[in-house]
Amino acid sequence: MTDLNKNARDLIEYYCSMEVAPEYALLVKGFWGCGKSHLVEDVISKMKSTNSDLKFLRVSLYGIGDITDIEAKFFEQLNPILSSKKMMFAGQIAKGILKGALKIDLDGDGKADASANISVPEINLAKYLTDTKHCILVFDDLERCSMDIQVILGYINYFVEKDGYKVVLIADESKLIAFSNSNPESQIKYQKIKEKLIGKTIEVKPDVEGVFDYFVKNLISLANQKALAKYKAVIISTFIHSGYNNLRSLRKCFLDLELWFSKLDADIRDKEELMEHFLTLFIAVSMEVHAGSLLTNNVGKFFGYDYQRNDNSEKEVNPDAKNKGNLQDKYPIDFYDSIIGISIWKEFFENSCTNFVQINAEFRTSKYFAFEQTPNWKKLWYFYNLDDHEFTKLQALVITEFNNREYQNLCVLKHVAGMFLRQSQYELLNKTPQDIVNDVEAYLYDIKKLNLFEITDDQLESLNGFGSYQGLGYTCREHPDFQLISKCINDYVINANEKITQVDSVKLIQIMNSDPKQFILFFEWSDKQKHYKNKPILQFIKPDEFLNAFLNLPNETKRQFIPIIKDRLNQVLGKDHELYPEFEWFKLFKEQLEGHLKTASKSISTIILEFVIQQISENIDFIERRLTHDTLS
Repeated sequence: MTDLNKNARDLIEYYCSMEVAPEYALLVKGFWGCGKSHLVEDVISKMKSTNSDLKFLRVSLYGIGDITDIEAKFFEQLNPILSSKKMMFAGQIAKGILKGALKIDLDGDGKADASANISVPEINLAKYLTDTKHCILVFDDLERCSMDIQVILGYINYFVEKDGYKVVLIADESKLIAFSNSNPESQIKYQKIKEKLIGKTIEVKPDVEGVFDYFVKNLISLANQKALAKYKAVIISTFIHSGYNNLRSLRKCFLDLELWFSKLDADIRDKEELMEHFLTLFIAVSMEVHAGSLLTNNVGKFFGYDYQRNDNSEKEVNPDAKNKGNLQDKYPIDFYDSIIGISIWKEFFENSCTNFVQINAEFRTSKYFAFEQTPNWKKLWYFYNLDDHEFTKLQALVITEFNNREYQNLCVLKHVAGMFLRQSQYELLNKTPQDIVNDVEAYLYDIKKLNLFEITDDQLESLNGFGSYQGLGYTCREHPDFQLISKCINDYVINANEKITQVDSVKLIQIMNSDPKQFILFFEWSDKQKHYKNKPILQFIKPDEFLNAFLNLPNETKRQFIPIIKDRLNQVLGKDHELYPEFEWFKLFKEQLEGHLKTASKSISTIILEFVIQQISENIDFIERRLTHDTLS
């Protein structure tokens, strides 16, 4: 394997090994995240192992706003024991006899620069390192220093010119130049100081192949190294296609992949085509998220859509990548096939949530596992990959299943409808789009009559959230007739859910009277039982009926309901919000409470009820002000 940065390594090693004081600094430059800091550290590590006389002091200038911060870092490295004793710090620092007296001409104009007066080091390194020939100072993140560039370079120049130290600077020089270009005077001064201080410059290029091996060895557990290493080609290829030469982002990918490869079942990790597909998706999404081109709350939309770059990103990206169109166009993969559910992708990148029991199960439903076990509709989804006779056979099976009303999962029904529309477009199905719409309406009527529907929270999200189900994008989803079919299904779900919620609202009153603890759990998220954490239900209960049951609750339960009120009302962002009907309901419930308190005797219970009224009032007032503001805007 060719080392892309062999010249850079050789120059750094040569500079640090010079027997005479070079009287200039070496600048190691490169884009942010290209691996320049890692390369310098690697060279230093190898040099120290072969030459124990060499002493390196490394300081990151990231966020440094004062010279004393740098000198404190020097002191910590020179005196690892004493540095922990703050009282002894002042006694170890030379008081800078020359400060204010020594004038240094930094920019070569024949005049002493005033900025040099505040750049004379106060720490006497010679007191600790008398052998300047073998001492190298390394200053990293120069472009991220909060100090004026002339001040920090003047400070560094003192070590080079007056003390004879070797200095290695690490920086993204493009950022320094961009900053100085915004001010013509600053630009001239920067260039002159650079000419005086920096004698050699070498650029580091992102060596993704070399770094891949390093990441596998140092970031991946021994048990997973072999499994991940065999996918080197696809990971590197996707990284290159991203257009971001940022090895730090790739490093984050490896840290995440260590988790995934530790939790995925062995037979899944070893299925090469599946893993190549998954890793292409994973690296692509990760790189876009880390670059700021894809916001985490939009990860779901990324799959299958023409998703444009996030123009408000403040993160640093390769300028060449900004000229791309749709983000997905950069990668050689079909994002319609996300393998695992899009909700899983979204939860991982937005909230770092992983349910590997579900993830492993969904991997096994992909096309890469035993085809016999795959449902016919899913086999038909990949119709481009089918031979003619296979397509004809599968299409007939799916039509029969559709006619027999075998699809009780509405997301599957939506998939089948989309495939039928596509086949109609290609004249592979003897039906018009209107025929297919009519067929779906008849299907919904029949399963409603037979009560053969199945609706879960995950399916609701898949029906309306991301345009996909079980990792497969809905076929023909941009087609007007598909939008009409989607509306039919959604209307069906709304009506069905409303009936279910009405039944549950009756149960809620019963629970309030029999099991107060279960009443509170009714409004808290759970993956083990049905809940109404983010779903409306109270508007189906008469306020006076709810009040009667509420008054009989223990005071502790009444108090526990107060934060639930706040949580539910805080979610109401507008009149079209799902919980808006409860906003109107709470107004009526508040009137019922106020009416009750007018005749109730003072007690602990009435004090709690006053707190309930206060919570409702505060939130209602806030929502009404927000709605008024939105209307005026």
